[in-house]
Amino acid sequence: MTGLCATYGHSASPTDATRLAEAMEYRALGGYDCISFSDCTLCHLHYESLVKPQVGSQPVVEDRATITLDGSIDNRNEVHSILNQYSTSICTNFSDAELLLNAYTELGIDVFNHIHGSFVGVIYDRTTRETILFRGISGGRHLYYANIEGEDVTLIASEIGALLQHQAVNREVREKYVSD
Repeated sequence: MTGLCATYGHSASPTDATRLAEAMEYRALGGYDCISFSDCTLCHLHYESLVKPQVGSQPVVEDRATITLDGSIDNRNEVHSILNQYSTSICTNFSDAELLLNAYTELGIDVFNHIHGSFVGVIYDRTTRETILFRGISGGRHLYYANIEGEDVTLIASEIGALLQHQAVNREVREKYVSD
C-alpha cells in the first residue's frame, strides 16, 4: 500500500504536508518523499524500500508540472500511442507517474479522457499555479480534501483520518451533502 498527501494555497505549509504523511505512516514503510513550491507541497508515501519500475521515484518533477500518483495505469500502450503523435522521443520505460505527467504536458486536462486504471493523484501545474486532483473511473482508490475555513489552504490525503488530525479541519457533518 502506498499513499499521497499534499497542501495547496498561499497559507499552506510544508509542515502541514509532513504531518499528513506522518498520520499515514503505516502506508510508508519505505518512507515518504515531499517536494515543496511556494504554494504547494506534494508527498508520496512508499510502502516498500525498493522502488518498483512501474512506480518509480515520486513525486515526479518535470519542467511544467509535478505529480504524485497512487495506483496504476491499465492502458499504457494506448497512452504511448497518443504521446507518439506529439513526440518521437517518448520513453517506453517511464513509470506510470512519469507517463501520466508527460501526457498531461501534451494534452492538458484532456489527458483524463484517455487514462484508465485504478489510481488517484495530484498534479501541481507550476505555469498556471493550479492543483489538479484526479482519480480513475474505477473508483478503487480514494482521495480526500479539506478546505480550511478562513485560510487559503487545502489539505489533500489518501485517508480522511489524516485530514482529521489537522486542528483546523471542520468535523461537523453538513447534512445537505449527505445522501440517504
